[in-house]
Amino acid sequence: MDDSQAASGLEFRILGTLQIAVDGRERAVQGDKLQALLARLLLDRNRPVSAERLIDDLWGDRPPATGRQSLHAHVTRLRRLLGPGDGTSVLSNDGRGYILHVSDDRVDAERFRRLVAAAREERRNGELDTARASYRDALGLWRGPVLDGVPLEAADGERAELDGIRLAALEERIDLDIELGGAAEVVPELEQIVRRDPLRERAWAQLMLALYASGRQGEALAAYQDARRVLADLGLEPGPRLRELERAILNQDPSLPTLPLGGGGPRRVRRRRAFVAVGVVASVVAVVLSVLVLRDRSPEASAGATPPVGPNTVVKIDPATNEIVQVTPVGRKPGQLASTAGYVWVVNSRDRTLTRVSESGEVNTIGGVPYADHIAIDGDDVWVSSFDRASVARIDGRTAELVESIGIPSRHAEGLAIGGGYLWITNPSVVRAQGRETVSRFDLRSHKVVSTIRVGKTPIFTTFGYGSVWVSNYDDNTVSVISPGSVKAETIDVCHGPLGIAAGYDSIWVVCYWDQRVVRIDPTTRRKVGWVWVGSGPLSVSAGEGGVWVTNRDTRDVYRIDPATNEVVAKIPVPAPSSPQGVVAGEGAVWVSLYECPQTPCF
Repeated sequence: MDDSQAASGLEFRILGTLQIAVDGRERAVQGDKLQALLARLLLDRNRPVSAERLIDDLWGDRPPATGRQSLHAHVTRLRRLLGPGDGTSVLSNDGRGYILHVSDDRVDAERFRRLVAAAREERRNGELDTARASYRDALGLWRGPVLDGVPLEAADGERAELDGIRLAALEERIDLDIELGGAAEVVPELEQIVRRDPLRERAWAQLMLALYASGRQGEALAAYQDARRVLADLGLEPGPRLRELERAILNQDPSLPTLPLGGGGPRRVRRRRAFVAVGVVASVVAVVLSVLVLRDRSPEASAGATPPVGPNTVVKIDPATNEIVQVTPVGRKPGQLASTAGYVWVVNSRDRTLTRVSESGEVNTIGGVPYADHIAIDGDDVWVSSFDRASVARIDGRTAELVESIGIPSRHAEGLAIGGGYLWITNPSVVRAQGRETVSRFDLRSHKVVSTIRVGKTPIFTTFGYGSVWVSNYDDNTVSVISPGSVKAETIDVCHGPLGIAAGYDSIWVVCYWDQRVVRIDPTTRRKVGWVWVGSGPLSVSAGEGGVWVTNRDTRDVYRIDPATNEVVAKIPVPAPSSPQGVVAGEGAVWVSLYECPQTPCF
C-alpha cells in the first residue's frame, strides 16, 4: 500500500481540538474513547499499534472485561469516519496491530514543523520578510492546546514538544517584527504574554525593546521595574540580560532599534541596526554572552585533542581539564544516567534498552526494558522507571540481567532516588498537572511500597540528600521535601519550570527550564541562596567532581558551575546534531549522554 496516497482526501488536525477534514469539510470525532484512539494512531501513524497498547491507552488500569470487543467497536466507528467504504484502506490491521496510513503532509502538526524549519532557514539566508510570513503561517495553524480535551496521557510528550516549538517560533517571529519596523504592533501581544507568563525574562526583554523602538523609553524602563517586582516575589533579581538591556535603554545605546524618522530611512540602514537589536533580544545582550563565551572557551579549558563526538553516545569528561576524553556509542535517544564503581548506566528510551559502560569503554546492553525514563543505583541493584508502566524494574548490576519487576500504586513511574532505606518514585498523574501527583516510598528491605505522599504538579526529577528526598514539580514551580519518616511533604516555591535536581556542596541545585538558570537552595533553611544563568534549554544537573554540571539541550553545551562562587567557570560544547541530555558526576569523571537534535529547541 502507498501510505502517501492512502489518506489523500483526508486531513488531520491536532493543533487544538482533534479534527478530521475531507476536502476541507470537517467530520466530528465524538466521544473521549474515539478521540483517544484516533490520537494514539496519529501519533504512531504508518506503524502498527498493538491492541494491548490501545486498550491500555483507552481504559488504563480498569479495562472492561470485553476489552478487545470494545476496542473493535471503536475501530469500526473510526473506519466509518475515515471512509471511503469501510475505511480499511486508511486504517488496517497487519496482525501486529492497527496502522493508520497517512502521510505527514496531511497532519497540521507536521506542516507546522516544516514551516518553522523553512522560516529558520529563510532567516539564516537573510530573507527576513519571507521568514516572517512563514512564521505567521506556521503559528496560524494553531487553534488551541495540542489535542485539546483528548484524554490521552501518551500524547503528553508530543504536546510538550509542539508547545516548545510554538513558543520558540513565536519569540523568533516577534524578533523579526521588531527588526522589520513592526515594534509598535507587537507591544499589545507582548503585554498579553508577560501577563500570562510573567516569569519569562525573554518576553520581558522583547517588550522593553519593542516599547523603546516605538519611542516609549519611559514605558520600557517601567516594564523592567515590573519584571523586577515579579522576580523579587521569588527572592530573585533580574538576570544579566535584562539588567544590561535596561542600561542600554537608559544610555540610549545606538545599537538599539529606534522609531523610524519620516517613515523610515533606507531599508539597508534600518536592517543593519535592527539586526543588532535582534541579537540583543535573542541573547538578550550580545556583549554579555560574548564575554561569557570567551571566558568559558579559554585555551586552558579547550587545550588538547577532542575525540569525534556524535549523537547516541555517552561521553566522558575529565573534570581536571574539562575535556571530552572518551566517546562510547550506546542506544538511540540516551537519557538519564547513574554511576557506580567502575560503570556508568544509561537508559535508551527509543530502543527500550539499558546500556552499561565501563571505564574502559566496554559496553553491555540489556533489551526488553519498557520505555525507560530514570535510573537509580543501590549497591548491586539498578532500578529503572518507565513512564508508561505502573512498575519499576530491578537489574542485577553484576550480571546486567533484568531480574524483577515491581508494581506501584500509580499509572506512572518517573523520577527515582535512593536514600533513607527507601527507593523514592515520583508518580505523575494520568491527566497532567491536576494536583493528584504523589511520590511512592518503596522499602528496599521488604520490597513493598509502604506509603504514597502527595507532592506538587508534574513531579519529574528527584534526588536524596541531607536527610530528605527533594522533588521538582514542573507545573507547580515548586520543590517538595520529604523526610523518610514523614507522611507529608514540605513545599518550597522555587522557580518557573523546575526539572533536574541534585544534592551536593551543602546545597540543593535545581534546573529552572523557563528561567534559564540553576537555583541554589540551602537544605537547612529551605531558602534560595543563589542562582546561576545557564542559557535557553537546561535540563539535567549533577553535583560532584569539583563542580555542579548542567546539560543544556538547546545551546548544546555542558556548563560547569563553581559552587564556591556560583559562577560558570567552563562550558564544554557539543557539535550538532548532538545535544546533551543526562549528566552524572562521580568516580573521577563526568558522564553525559548525547542524543540527536538536528534543530533546537530539543525535546
